[in-house]
Parts: sequence; structure tokens; C-alpha cells
Amino acid sequence: MLIADFLFIGFFTSNKNNTPNIVSSQSLIEGAQKFGSLNVVITAGKTAFVSGIEVDVGEYPGGKMAVEITDKNGTAFFDKMPVGNFVIFFNDATFPKNFERVSSLIPVKIVEGQTTEQKIELNELK
Repeated sequence: MLIADFLFIGFFTSNKNNTPNIVSSQSLIEGAQKFGSLNVVITAGKTAFVSGIEVDVGEYPGGKMAVEITDKNGTAFFDKMPVGNFVIFFNDATFPKNFERVSSLIPVKIVEGQTTEQKIELNELK
């Protein structure tokens, strides 16, 4: 298992028509022959898991992307992702207003036959 810790959060952007190209991870795999998976865990501070956050993964914001919502354990799991380099980002419209946002995309590399784990720690606004 690969583990990478980044504390950056990206912003969702849309295409020219301001409509997102939201797809399942299934459409990201069209034509792909090698696969891995991605497990994103979101916490507030070091221990509190954050549920109900939309997590987007794609080659770039506004392009084809896979979308999952974090569960009660703060986990968004993307199964059968194509091997390659992607970025994690968040939809500005659905991102909780009680958390600080960082304006960077989170790079992630999917490796064949492995689950890449990405931990993201959010800071609560006071």
C-alpha cells in the first residue's frame, strides 16, 4: 500500500458551460488495461473523521472525474482506478463552509494492483 500525506485542498472548476463533467470512475477506465484503487481519508485535526464531503478525482478539474462522498469514517473509496497521475479536488458549491480551504490540487499516483491512500487534514474555522 502506498501512503502519501498532503495537506492541500483543490477547488472544483467546471468546463466552458459551467457544468461539471461528473462521471463514475467506470468512465475514467475506458480503454485502460491496468488498475489500482484510491482510498481518501478526511479528518478534522488529527483524529475526527469528516463525513459527507464530496471528493473529486480526475486528470484536471473540469475534465472527466470520479466522484465519491466520504462515509462516517471520513473515507471515500475509488475502486478500479486506471493507473496514472490524477489530482484530488473539491466542489466549491458543496464544500462545508466550516472548514478552511487551501487553493492547491492534491496530486495522487495510482499504481497497478495497489491501493493508494491519501490522508487530508482539514482545519475548522472558528
